[in-house]
Amino acid sequence: MKKEQITKKNNFFILLAIAFIAGGCDLLDIFNDDATTYHIDDGLYKIRSLAGNYLSYDTGSVPNCSKQDQSNAWYLRKAAVNGYNLFKGRENSDTLDLNQNRDIEGNTVQLWYSFNNTPAQRWFFEQNSDGSYKIVTSNESGRVITDNGAAQITIKTYNNLNTQKWKIERVTGEEARFIKYRQIMRDVNKFNYDEIVIRNANGQTDASLKDKIAVNPNKENMIEGEYVVLHLPNNVWAQCQEPKKMIDAFDSVYEAEIELLGRSESIHDGKMVFLTDYNPTAAWMYAAWDYCAFSKGAAEDFLSSGNEWVRYEHPGWGVGHEIGHTMVSRGMGNLFTAYAGESWCNVFNIYALEKAGLKEFSRDFAAGTARTYYGDNNKYAQYAGRDYDTLSNAERVTDILAVNTFIFLKFPVLLIDTYGWDGMRTFFTKAANDNAGGVRTDAIQDKIDYMAVQLSLAYQMDLSYLLDYWRVSPSNTAKARIAHLPKERLIAANYGM
Repeated sequence: MKKEQITKKNNFFILLAIAFIAGGCDLLDIFNDDATTYHIDDGLYKIRSLAGNYLSYDTGSVPNCSKQDQSNAWYLRKAAVNGYNLFKGRENSDTLDLNQNRDIEGNTVQLWYSFNNTPAQRWFFEQNSDGSYKIVTSNESGRVITDNGAAQITIKTYNNLNTQKWKIERVTGEEARFIKYRQIMRDVNKFNYDEIVIRNANGQTDASLKDKIAVNPNKENMIEGEYVVLHLPNNVWAQCQEPKKMIDAFDSVYEAEIELLGRSESIHDGKMVFLTDYNPTAAWMYAAWDYCAFSKGAAEDFLSSGNEWVRYEHPGWGVGHEIGHTMVSRGMGNLFTAYAGESWCNVFNIYALEKAGLKEFSRDFAAGTARTYYGDNNKYAQYAGRDYDTLSNAERVTDILAVNTFIFLKFPVLLIDTYGWDGMRTFFTKAANDNAGGVRTDAIQDKIDYMAVQLSLAYQMDLSYLLDYWRVSPSNTAKARIAHLPKERLIAANYGM
């Protein structure tokens, strides 16, 4: 069966019998002529040829085959069109790619740094009678990935060779988690597999974790908590007197923020990695799709004099801010971040600080303490704590809301301090559910309208003219959808509206 496509014409009665015996089987799915290898679930797999070698990326940028299996796992994901995409060690890492999509005998297969879902990155798994698979190009030539040992893998015409037959083995549990953590570290910092040591903090004490970290002073130590996997340089771990308490603090931030999202489980397909990015051009701190990062300078400053007072209770404003970014992007699909990408993440941050008993700190920071941290001339400190109506017309430009952490933040904080967190939690939960259900907003105005409508419905009051005031005006269509709600009065009165 070519690419395992099942046709109605040749298999109707057999499939009808199967469906009848199975009971409840959806015939529409069975008769989907586009179906290919649908029985392979998305997930992490080791792929080994019958010649005994694993499909490998140990050499770095060139895929080959190796007897070594410790790091050679691939994330298989059903392609949007058909076939499968194969990612190195974790979803959305480097992608297995047919060089220039040239389906010719002996062409090489490479690792491509960006996923584009072109035919060159789609592969079909055709099952053999012995349960093994051929891994076939998407161009219907009959050429398959072939095990060339330590040399770069190539595509060749299928000749029923053991080097062209592959067994796949699902990787789960701790092994899958650790492979993912290591792959993130390898992608960011180019470490070798054996340079990274991972410790689980479950059941450990501060003293026992300190002892475990000290065993490998020349390796990169990662500590796995309940929600967060933390990596710091060894000179910073050496300063840390309470590593268990600190990983618990990171976990508490993540737990609080997903609670505000209406969730009880991780949104990171396991646990979120918070690592140190050693690249000299790395931002001070940043958030990516499946990890957050310190720069080396930020990591070394983390436990410096004057900061340690808060680290063991809460890891600080910046950590909560970056984790908040992942809640907005991965958790809610950036459905409403227009003009305020640096503000909504801080709503999550403020909630986590409150849960840690640091409400006063959260308000002070958002309302002006930023000057202490950034200096009076910094763009964040320049506007911190100022009412929007005190800005000059020149300052009242959309770009301020796009780049500034604090100006727009005052709007949701006013809502929270006036009416409580329940409406905000309802709003975020709705956005998280919509994102999971495939809802998308692309245009800026669509994002503003989503925010205006859903936030108003969550608080059961029309907030549109407050948004007009902050220069993020909903469309007339959006205003019509919430016109039946009573207009917000308490905040408006303070602004003379």
